[in-house]
Amino acid sequence: MKILDVGCGGGGGGLLSESLAMCGAEVTGVDASKEFIEVAKSHSSKNKRLMNKRPTYILSTIEEHCNEFADSYDAIIASDVIDHVNEQELFVESCARVTKPGGKLFFMAPNKTRFAQFYMIFMFENLLKCFPKNANKYEKFIAPNHLQDMLETNDCYVVSTRGSFYYPWSQTWAWTHTKILSYAIEAVKST
Repeated sequence: MKILDVGCGGGGGGLLSESLAMCGAEVTGVDASKEFIEVAKSHSSKNKRLMNKRPTYILSTIEEHCNEFADSYDAIIASDVIDHVNEQELFVESCARVTKPGGKLFFMAPNKTRFAQFYMIFMFENLLKCFPKNANKYEKFIAPNHLQDMLETNDCYVVSTRGSFYYPWSQTWAWTHTKILSYAIEAVKST
């Protein structure tokens, strides 16, 4: 299975890419930040469990990558990336373009709610200092129905949407019945 991890270096320096590779996937990670790509490569080179399954890391935006790799991946994952890009519609279009017909797209994002603004920006950035200051911009948060509309515009249909919640004291994420803070969307590209 060929998987593309979009924005692979942010937050964990390729940790998601590595986890997917250890499960047997052929993983490519793209990130627009040279620094993040270098961190991901460095971390990957030290992971003895990867051996011959190391992810391939490419310094590129998804918008550039899709020009050369249209219909190339069985699945793409964009975990907490869309809320950091300026042209969200182009971002979703590019993610859909690299996905094979019948392939899956996974997006994780903070919801555009005042609760998410309070929790992600005031609590996480200012009070608890879990995230760097100004890491999140409320105007870039995206509601699940808006992301679903963008996916449908690009011939993808949403299979499921689930809420998620971050617990800073245990540094864990958990699925929840509400999407008030953040959510994950699973979509499939039409054949």
